[in-house]
Amino acid sequence: MAIKQVGIATLNPGAPDQSWGKCRNFEVANEAEKEALMDGEGNTVGLIFSDIKTKCSGEFIPLASGGTMLTESDLIGRKLDISMHGGGGGYSVVVESASMSYEAGKSAKFKFEGYCYPQLKDGESGGN
Repeated sequence: MAIKQVGIATLNPGAPDQSWGKCRNFEVANEAEKEALMDGEGNTVGLIFSDIKTKCSGEFIPLASGGTMLTESDLIGRKLDISMHGGGGGYSVVVESASMSYEAGKSAKFKFEGYCYPQLKDGESGGN
């Protein structure tokens, strides 16, 4: 059976059958490691921020699975490429945690969290 796409769909390369889906409620946050510099009296006199990274989270709804049901472990350690609506670029997120939820009469959905690693090459994130 052919897959019919209605609306915006993105490829989930984490599943062996390359399932298509839609990402909703996408959030991007920047984090950094912080080190406080103290004087002899214990007062903070400076801060050093390092290892700045982009954390992403959202919901992923599989729209077609090719007959194979996705599980959380299909997403963990995999890249999830998120295309922004209107050609606004995108994010390549390595998923570090995922949970699945079900609701009667609706498609199953995954909530995910992960980080962007722009210097990471394909094949270094557990497979693409």
